[in-house]
Amino acid sequence: MRRPPRVIFVLVALNLLMGALAVGNYVVASALGVERTTFFRLGMESNLPSWYSASQLLLVAGLFGLIAWRDVKWRSPRTWAAATPALFFLLLSLDEGGMVHERIGWWVEAQSGLGEDLLTGPWLLLAVPFYAVLSVLVFRAMVPYLRGRPLVVRLGLAGGALFVIAAAGFEGLGNFTDPDDPFARQVLGVFEEVGEMMAATLFVWCALELIRAEGFHLVMRSGPTEAEPEAPGA
Repeated sequence: MRRPPRVIFVLVALNLLMGALAVGNYVVASALGVERTTFFRLGMESNLPSWYSASQLLLVAGLFGLIAWRDVKWRSPRTWAAATPALFFLLLSLDEGGMVHERIGWWVEAQSGLGEDLLTGPWLLLAVPFYAVLSVLVFRAMVPYLRGRPLVVRLGLAGGALFVIAAAGFEGLGNFTDPDDPFARQVLGVFEEVGEMMAATLFVWCALELIRAEGFHLVMRSGPTEAEPEAPGA
């Protein structure tokens, strides 16, 4: 099995750094009895973690976009499916950066009262089915590129599973916490956001492996594998 490209190790370190900054922000603010600095808070918009998360997803969209650029022929609708993965991750990036599904959830709650008794609001009831349908479409579009590439499949499935656990699982657990216990929700929030970042990193790795298999050459090296020993004198 190929070792991860070095950029993956960098992204994992940055994921952990985002979590550490958020935890440190909470601890320091609690000790001083002041409000936390918004710039380092997870689950917010227009701050460091949201920009970073959106950038990771945008990177995934860009990598899949290379395949779309090569394979999509605008006069041949049968080829348009190749653009589905890039568009999907572009949507995720825009959503992460602008809290789109949360805003829709707040609007629906204000208009209809749906989810008003949930701490997380109604977005789980709306966004999860929507993104589930899109995920199925993305998988169907990816099938021709997945044959004979087990590592790409494993990375994609691992990234998808982790994203669901983090985005829906930990968020959903927040509805079972005591409204007077904000600490529990803060802990779940850290696992949720950092989990989503780790899932995005798996998707980056998945996309890198796919475009490598498709013949694209990026200036990015992986470590040697058992089948590919280092050259003598290296």
